[in-house]
Amino acid sequence: MRVLYVSSVNFKGSGGHYHSLNHISQAMAEHIEVGICTIGENESFILSQNPFFVQHFKLKNFQFLTFNKKFRLLLNDFKPDIIHFFDLKSYLIVDLLVYPNVKKVLNKCGGSNPKGYPRITNLILFSEENYNWFKSQSKFRNSNIKVIPNRVNPKVLNYNFISDVKKENSFCFVRIARISKDYVKSIEDSIRLISELTDLNFNVHLYLIGAVHDKNIYETLNIKIKSKPITLLTDDKFTRKASDMLYLADAVIATGRGVMEATSLGLPILTPAHNSNFPILIDRDNFNTFFKTNFSQRNEASQNDLNENLLKIKEMIANPSYRKELSLNSNNFFADYFSTEKGVLKYIDYYNSLDVGGNKQRYLSDFDDKIKVFIKMLLRSRH
Repeated sequence: MRVLYVSSVNFKGSGGHYHSLNHISQAMAEHIEVGICTIGENESFILSQNPFFVQHFKLKNFQFLTFNKKFRLLLNDFKPDIIHFFDLKSYLIVDLLVYPNVKKVLNKCGGSNPKGYPRITNLILFSEENYNWFKSQSKFRNSNIKVIPNRVNPKVLNYNFISDVKKENSFCFVRIARISKDYVKSIEDSIRLISELTDLNFNVHLYLIGAVHDKNIYETLNIKIKSKPITLLTDDKFTRKASDMLYLADAVIATGRGVMEATSLGLPILTPAHNSNFPILIDRDNFNTFFKTNFSQRNEASQNDLNENLLKIKEMIANPSYRKELSLNSNNFFADYFSTEKGVLKYIDYYNSLDVGGNKQRYLSDFDDKIKVFIKMLLRSRH
């Protein structure tokens, strides 16, 4: 079986789903033949370093005819049985402009439920939240939909120690997030937690690590953390592969993929909730609740979590045996839900379930739906 993985690239191409594709593709390569290509004005540093990276298609100024020709050359050379897309934009670009007569799969890599989405025949999701939404829509009644959350490959992680930053002699929290409006609340919740713990005379430190996407938020953040036990790291050497910085952590505050990488190290984990001013400590009792929403900022904490959370966090810091219990939980969460070692079998089973591609009647019936979404994407990208 030959699978070509495809992703579009925005900005630096270093977000969570690029890491997920990097990890999944290398795990799959131990079982099938794989290749990776990317589409966009910029290349992804993460994917271009992948040993199975084949080609980047620089697409700008609506050069669709040139793209069609070059992409068909790749298809003729690689001869994939399946094209597996890791974002809707790359799926629509190839499906509408090239229309390859092979099986096609789209991964929706987390995020909130979409407001509008074209009909997709074969769809893989990372969260139950998305699965429940798609299954409730009549448009997707006949779609082949599967949740496969496993997307961290232990063989690819290769955490590196960066000696530029030394760990503080205190209990250290790490929060990795882009400095942007999307993550303002979770960053502020993390700062608020450190302030609360410091006021209670706990010796704690917070490392905030992330690329600056909004200078105004960055400047405001610098003011808020002044005189607090908080270190802000925004240089590219820290953010390009921010997971390397997890050596600083005694506990990790994270969303989505960040939670999964932290569990691979057996670290206690906290995640934000929209109805809490502090990150919530994850344990066996609340894991499934937050797993359903992909450990995102859409998480909703129970009243019990809200009542008990700060007590549990203080216990984690003060009690080594409770911290060990949380660490063992993390190891088990990783093995059961996040490791690609189990995920590869799920992907292979899914690939084998696919119908033959190239259904022209279905393609034409879905064309209007897809072209509307595609045009909206093009208009957004020009602003």
